Amino acid sequence: MRDQAAWLEWQAAFDQHTEIMAPAELHGLLTGLMTLTEPIAAADWQQLLTDLGYDPLDDASMRLLTDEGSDIFDELSEDAWAFEPLLPDEDQPLSLQAKALADWALGFMLGVGLSGVSLHADEIELIDTLEQIAQLDSEAIEGESEQQAGDLMELQEFVRLAPATLREAHTPSVWQAPAKLRDDIQATLATDAMSRLEFPEGKA
Repeated sequence: MRDQAAWLEWQAAFDQHTEIMAPAELHGLLTGLMTLTEPIAAADWQQLLTDLGYDPLDDASMRLLTDEGSDIFDELSEDAWAFEPLLPDEDQPLSLQAKALADWALGFMLGVGLSGVSLHADEIELIDTLEQIAQLDSEAIEGESEQQAGDLMELQEFVRLAPATLREAHTPSVWQAPAKLRDDIQATLATDAMSRLEFPEGKA
């Protein structure tokens, strides 16, 4: 698990945009893109986030986002299997951990979809599993049972390894910013990232 100071800094910077995308979801989006593409320039990030509904980020928030993107890219390039997503730690309530994990998985799927990279059949199965994780009902978690904590830990480990699984099979490419995101992308974010994004099979 990443240093919680980093999570708290990220959460503080992007918590004001939760009506568009939760902080963990934004980190998942960042990771999905950095798994399959090269680092993206600040201007392209700004345009992408604007297309998603964000107001222009201030300089400090944009610097945090671009630096984190570069760090993720470097981590995945050096040792993808050691990568750790930015999430609340085990000292936080299970319901909060589960909500952040679901948000992160949703964002990661969106980032993979926006990368424009075609996935192989087994990788699409991985995305299908992430879709199920993204639908976790955190409000249904009551208490702090060891069974629930163990189940959540297994899901966290699956999510943690997802970027390495994709990076191992794909060489990062230069990201081509879409001229315009689909009109329904915000509906996708609000409901089910897999329902409208396509993950075509094909060669990397």
